[in-house]
Amino acid sequence: MKKTFCLFAAAVLAFTAAFSFLPDTAQAAERPARVSGVKAVSTDSLGIKVSWKKAARAGGYKIYIASSKNGKYKAAVTAKGSGRKSAVVSGLSAGKTYWVKLRAYRKSGGKTIYGKYSAARSVRIKPKRTAVSSYSAAKSTTTGAALRLSLKKASGASGYQIYAATSKKGRYKAKYRGTSRTAIISGLTPGRTYWIKTRAYTSYGGKRIYGSWSAPVSITARPYTPSPTRAVALSDSTAKVYWPQEQSAHRMELFHYTSPGEQALSTAVKHGTTAKTQYTATGLKKGATYWFTLRASCTYAGARKYGSQSEHMLKYTAWFVDKSSDGTVLRWTMTAAGGYEVYRAEEKDGNYALVGTTPGGVTAFRDSEAPAGATAFYKVRGFDSVNGEACYSELSAAIEA
Repeated sequence: MKKTFCLFAAAVLAFTAAFSFLPDTAQAAERPARVSGVKAVSTDSLGIKVSWKKAARAGGYKIYIASSKNGKYKAAVTAKGSGRKSAVVSGLSAGKTYWVKLRAYRKSGGKTIYGKYSAARSVRIKPKRTAVSSYSAAKSTTTGAALRLSLKKASGASGYQIYAATSKKGRYKAKYRGTSRTAIISGLTPGRTYWIKTRAYTSYGGKRIYGSWSAPVSITARPYTPSPTRAVALSDSTAKVYWPQEQSAHRMELFHYTSPGEQALSTAVKHGTTAKTQYTATGLKKGATYWFTLRASCTYAGARKYGSQSEHMLKYTAWFVDKSSDGTVLRWTMTAAGGYEVYRAEEKDGNYALVGTTPGGVTAFRDSEAPAGATAFYKVRGFDSVNGEACYSELSAAIEA
């Protein structure tokens, strides 16, 4: 009897031992396969795009990141669904290197069963993509026409690069590298069209990490239009308007408005076109106020290219001479003069002699030496120094006093 019991106990132990491994074996059989074909690349929005091959028995995937290969990995993204083959991890720091790995999972009996981790992949995060947001002509340099470019802010960037080419698929040359998002690129041919692309960069660990290039945009190097600087009266109906030399402009058009609120050249009065740095405006009305503006143009490949109008307008009042009610003081209106000369004659068409001068800003004169009781006629003219040369207006019309 004792022998039979021992044999029975041994049989039970053998049976238990034989089947004690079945649950683990079954669980291993239903565990998702290890993920393979893992790729990780930096996006243009401070993130990592992770892609992989579909794993057998997977119901979803969990992505982990760390700041070093053997560092502590933290769950970053859960990609639900057996058909998922990519996901994006966002909110990362530009220039920093991250390590990425993932594993598949599935739900079974209220539990989550994970597969083995994939191999880790390293990714360095590039700054966001930038682009040209606006542009305008800039004052030319000794090397040619220039453009002022404003760039879209790129998160994580410490600097920007700008390259230019004469065709979309041509050879691009570096034109700018710096920290400012407003840059001037020069050495351009007036009137020619260029293709511009830009990218942001950041520095991390002594190395420069570049973002993606922007899509190339075509920009014409239009001439820069300077602002008129001075108007010298030649008479009560004419004035000579001056402006700085601009190498990118082959010709300059002079206009005027009768109100400072006007901005469209279609409403302006055009005086003429010149290749010089001055032009005489005619047909002005005595005592009226005008606002002068310019527009530059250049010619490239037989086509005329126009710049914008001047950034600033020049205010000018057409001058006139008058007298006080008792006839003892001359008064006049003239703008942009360094001083004034007063001439007197006994007859309207007689010989006029200089009897006095006043400094700029003083527009009245009392002739203390005029013959008592005699009729006198006066004329006034302004004078100034323009580009180092003395310049005089024409004498005003005669006025009796």
